[in-house]
Amino acid sequence: MATIIRTEDDKRDASIFLLRACYSFKTHFLIQAEQPYVTVSSVSGIESGFADFRFRIRATLVSRPGASVFFLTGLRTGSGSREVFPFASGSIDAEFGWAVVDTLSSFILLGAATTAFVWRGPETFDEATAHGNHLIVNVGISFPVRESVDVAFLGTGYVLTSGAFRELYAIQGSYKPSTFFGFFGSLQAEGGKEKERVSDFAITAGVRIFY
Repeated sequence: MATIIRTEDDKRDASIFLLRACYSFKTHFLIQAEQPYVTVSSVSGIESGFADFRFRIRATLVSRPGASVFFLTGLRTGSGSREVFPFASGSIDAEFGWAVVDTLSSFILLGAATTAFVWRGPETFDEATAHGNHLIVNVGISFPVRESVDVAFLGTGYVLTSGAFRELYAIQGSYKPSTFFGFFGSLQAEGGKEKERVSDFAITAGVRIFY
């Protein structure tokens, strides 16, 4: 997966290359590990390096026809050599949260809330975007537009320690031509107050391999 992030104010571009692996354990647990590599281009030149390795677990608490409730937990290890908030913060984050997925006809509704506790936060960001303890809220809707093609609309809010609020909006699409692989992409824009933004927009594209 590759993500290109654009910030107009400081003329900075960031490219995130992400390798992610998922494994389903006994149908009730999903284990996910991911390692990003970050390249930052600005007026001062180009810098690159590995970002924070992250480990996540999703446990199914309730599973009924058309609806499920999940417990979410994760750990950002702070192992990265680059600081590109919020993708590479150089901090140790522990995350705990809940997610609900409900199916209405051909529509899938998603809601999630996650609290992150942060250690060893970097001091290179201003107060409005400082990386400290924060709450993340996600809402979205997904639906098929044709066979093997799905579209989703997502909204994400970050409530930061400073009281700042980041809001992101994204449209995602996926195409699965085979049982072994699929393609996906998204376009994301950031709203809210200008001083509280980390980026202006981001484009993501990637390939999924199933086994």
